[in-house]
Amino acid sequence: MSNRQPPKTPRSKQPASFYAEMEQLLRRQIEAQPDNQDLRVRLLELYWEAERETDFLREAQVFRNALRGNLDSPDWRLIASIGRALAPDSPLFNDAAADKTSSPPREYRRLGEREEDRRHFEALARDYQSLRGDPAFLAALDRELIELAGRPTSLFLAERLSAHVGGARIYCKREDFAVAGSHLLMAIVGQALAAKRMGRKTLVTGTVYGQKGVMTAAIAARLGMKAVIYMDGTDIHAQAGNVFRMWLSGAMVESIDAKRLYSGDVREAAVRHWSREPDESFLVLGLDAAPEPYPSICQDAVASIGRECRRQLSTLSKRAPDVLVARGRNSSDAIGLFPPFIDSQARLVCVDSNSSLVASSAANPEADAWNEQSAPLTEQQQRIAEAILEGLEYPSVAREHRWLRQTKRVEYVGIGMDKAKQAILDFSRLEGIVPAIQGAHSIAWACQAARTLKPEQVVVVFLSERSDKDIWDIGKALGIPL
Repeated sequence: MSNRQPPKTPRSKQPASFYAEMEQLLRRQIEAQPDNQDLRVRLLELYWEAERETDFLREAQVFRNALRGNLDSPDWRLIASIGRALAPDSPLFNDAAADKTSSPPREYRRLGEREEDRRHFEALARDYQSLRGDPAFLAALDRELIELAGRPTSLFLAERLSAHVGGARIYCKREDFAVAGSHLLMAIVGQALAAKRMGRKTLVTGTVYGQKGVMTAAIAARLGMKAVIYMDGTDIHAQAGNVFRMWLSGAMVESIDAKRLYSGDVREAAVRHWSREPDESFLVLGLDAAPEPYPSICQDAVASIGRECRRQLSTLSKRAPDVLVARGRNSSDAIGLFPPFIDSQARLVCVDSNSSLVASSAANPEADAWNEQSAPLTEQQQRIAEAILEGLEYPSVAREHRWLRQTKRVEYVGIGMDKAKQAILDFSRLEGIVPAIQGAHSIAWACQAARTLKPEQVVVVFLSERSDKDIWDIGKALGIPL
């Protein structure tokens, strides 16, 4: 076991405004996902990076209290190790349980930073660009998603809502029907099919909870490929059911000691495997932040939503859409729906609940869609920010929204909560579907737009969230005593 201790000095010095921006970003994420432990770990890592000892101790105490005595968790061991370096006199990290191990902090190293890895990513990007130009590849990808990922989801005409609003017909793309983890599955299918077309024999990945490993093993079996799945030894025991599923699909599950790795991350083990055999194996990264070609592969796979929507509209409405509406901010909805329509005449709109987004977008079109209150980061700051947030689902959403802005095709608009509440009532009572709060903002804006259009025109609204998770928040928003 390594005896290396986390350094007291931060790896890089950044202005206070940078750390404030990152803190604001993370706190918004935590507010939206209060039970997401990984977000709280990253906030603590940020405080360690900025040497903000008081803030670190406060948040560490909150984190420890939430563990209810389970001080042997990998996350707490990481926090305790960082905490002892930052605040060596604090009793918070010096009890027996915290001293059971001395895990080094996660290194803020991005994928592709090592020279040997960078060469492999660049070669893979060239191979994928050649493959991407083959229309048969995307057609094969869509066929695989129909068979493996429950595609396509429903596109239905909200007939009663359309009649109530007046003007254009309003269609809803029902991604809320999709199974949990469907976007992850789409990304993995896209990578696996690309690997098969490139002549690779083995899919290799790292997984913590096992979901990505199960999906990778399953698609490898379907395509007649091998699969090597790296997991931490502790997680293998905790996720025995998922490990058994991988084994049944023929995958080889490799147990690693995360504390021995450079980054303390099973992904590092997968990257090293791929780097040793780049012509034989293919690194599967799910939705992780990564260099090209992974953003392009994931975009092409998830954009299957837009391609199937286009085919469905051709059948149902006999015309192309006039307006497509999706959530903005940190949502990936637009990434799935818009790309196939970039070259069309349709109006593409991202809707947010914050009306200040409109003014911010006009003043600063390069700003992140979900970070409108902050000035845009420099390239160096963006690199560090991505490293801090790496591992979250869709960590590259801001980058993809920035690309959509640069096409000059996507509008970013805001709408008030009063209209969203009315949309919840109208959609529920006219169509029998209770929309989630963010989806209700998209519906409200779509209704507003439909009123200005002709009856033969078409508005499509992307619905991706179930209302189950915030049903009582909906009640409170409507003023119903609960």
